[in-house]
Order: sequence, then C-alpha cells, then structure tokens
Amino acid sequence: MRVLHILVQLRASGAEQMLRVAAPYWRAEGLELHVLETSAEPGHFTEALEDAGYHVDRLPLQRRPSDITALKNFMRQGGYDVVHVHPEGADLIPVVAARLAGVPAIVRTVHHIFPYQGYLRQRKRWERRFTRALGTHHICNSKSGSKNERETLQNPHTLVFNWYDDEHFQPPTRSQREAARRSLGVEGDRKVFVSVGGCAACKNHDLILRALMQVPEVLYLHSGPEPDDSERRLANELGVGAQVRFLGVVPDVADVFHAADGYLMPSTIEGFGVAAAEALGCGVPVILSDRPALWDLKDLVPGTWVPLEADQLANAMRSLAKRSDDDRRSEGEEASQIARTNFGAKAGADGYLRVYRNVIAGR
Repeated sequence: MRVLHILVQLRASGAEQMLRVAAPYWRAEGLELHVLETSAEPGHFTEALEDAGYHVDRLPLQRRPSDITALKNFMRQGGYDVVHVHPEGADLIPVVAARLAGVPAIVRTVHHIFPYQGYLRQRKRWERRFTRALGTHHICNSKSGSKNERETLQNPHTLVFNWYDDEHFQPPTRSQREAARRSLGVEGDRKVFVSVGGCAACKNHDLILRALMQVPEVLYLHSGPEPDDSERRLANELGVGAQVRFLGVVPDVADVFHAADGYLMPSTIEGFGVAAAEALGCGVPVILSDRPALWDLKDLVPGTWVPLEADQLANAMRSLAKRSDDDRRSEGEEASQIARTNFGAKAGADGYLRVYRNVIAGR
C-alpha cells in the first residue's frame, strides 16, 4: 500500500511527529510511506521523516487552479493507494486532484477544533460535504473535535486519537531525573513547573506568568519557539523574570519533563494536546485548562483541571508543589500507563491503518 501524506511546511509539530513515530509500525505492515510538502519555504523536519523511512517530495502550491493539474500529475506518477490530507486551509485542491488522479482512497484528518461561525461555518459545511461527495473519509483526533465536527459542521467521521512516542516518553529513573535537573541548572529540591510548545495565543502562557506572582517559590521552564520577546518582556514587567527560564527549542523535551514536578497547559483550546500526553507518559502530574479538548482527559487520567484564571492556576500549582515526591511519583506512574494504553503510537497507527483498509475495501 503506497500512502502519501500531504502537509504544508514540515516542522517538528504534532502531525509530523506522529508520522515519524508511526513509521515503524506502518512499514512492518507493508506500507510504502511518502510525504509531500506544499509550502513555498521548506521546513526543517525533512531529514527526520526521511530517517524514519519516508520518501519526501516538495511541490509548492499557491491555491490556484493550476495546482490541481500539478498535483493530479504528481499523484498519477506516484501510483498512490491512499492520499491522506492534513492541512485545514488547503484541503480542497489535493482532494480534487486525488479524485481526478483516480486514487482509490482519500483520507483527511481534522487536527484541530474549528468552531466556525456565520458565513464561514456555512462555507465549511459545504466544503466538508463536497469532499465527502468526492469520496473523502474524515478522521477526528479528540472527543471535543469529534463533537464539533458532528454538531457544528455536520461532518461524519472516524475518531482516532492522536498519539505520542510512548517508547521515548517514559518516567525517568532517579538518576535520569537528577541528571535532567542538573543539566537545566535546577538547584536542590526546588519545585519545577514546565510548559512545552510555541507561544501562540491559544497556548495562553501569559496566564502562567501571572500565576507565578502568587507562587514565588517555584521555577518555571518554558520550552518552545518564541516568535518574539513579548513573553520575556511580560515576565519582567510582572516581576517574575527570575522565576522563568526560556529554553527555546530543546533537542529532546523528555529531559524537560524528567526535570519537572508538574506540567502546565492553560490553553484556551487544543486540538488534542500531544505535549500533555508526552508529559503524562513521562509520569509528570498535569495541570490543564478546563477547555476543549483537554477536558476530554478527565475521565481517563489523574490530573487537575482549572478555569482560565490566574488565581486558580496559582492555587493548583501551590497544592501540587506541597505534595510529597512519593505521592507525585505514584500518580505519575499510574498516568503514564494509562496514557500509553490510550495514546501510544501503535494504537494510533493501527487506527489510521484500519481506516485506510476500510476505505479501500469500501470502494
């Protein structure tokens, strides 16, 4: 089975990481793996995907009718059995091209929750209906996303949870934890809270900085790309700059999780929350916002969910910081096993593979 995944710019973000992690399972099932990058500027994740076993091509698209012809010819030459479309904003052109190219199975994953309103909601309903009419099978990656697709966009689909690298993100040994804390300059038994992810508005890192004003005894490690220095400036304005370390892009965020006493994700909305699953996999107790799709985890894993209020977040951090190391470790080990069972790479890879086979069999 020759499978082509279509993405925009290849970066170390959720979809690309999931494809990388799933590659060994798919290759063992006989899949031939391909990725097409469609951005004008190449990303930095090509080598990682190639190392995982993907053949990566690049065909910049400009959302013009001529793109359909270019993509159709590319797909015909590739002889793909499945074309799997991942972008939300550029899904119509590859779907049309795949149908014209005679691809047996067209699949599309909705990676985020899109609560469209007004005219845009009506347009998106039509687009999803149109792609279904062309034979596209949709996948959603969270319960909240599934509810939104059903109720807001009237879009039938299959639910396949996002996954994380459960072989890599595991609870640390005591020596691993000590080494991680030393490498990050954490002194003594100071309590450490971490976040992992870029500084997009929906990540709501400002709330963490404001909560730190009420818990001066803790250290906050911020791991992820920073498009500007606005969060650094805010930390200094709030007087918490000494409590915050901006780590930038860390080669292996497992080290950050291993050093942590708690993981913070106060997002206003998430498509799934892969970084939260990684933290759980590493046995780190989580404090998450009580928002979609993070509230989907409530029935599955131990943790704390808070409203989007600095006081509430600070109270949760203070409470977690007071717990004993043994208590946190016990909760973390339980959460790690649950995360592995529900969101491990093999479970997600098998879910996608079932969709591919069912769609091909249905045709």
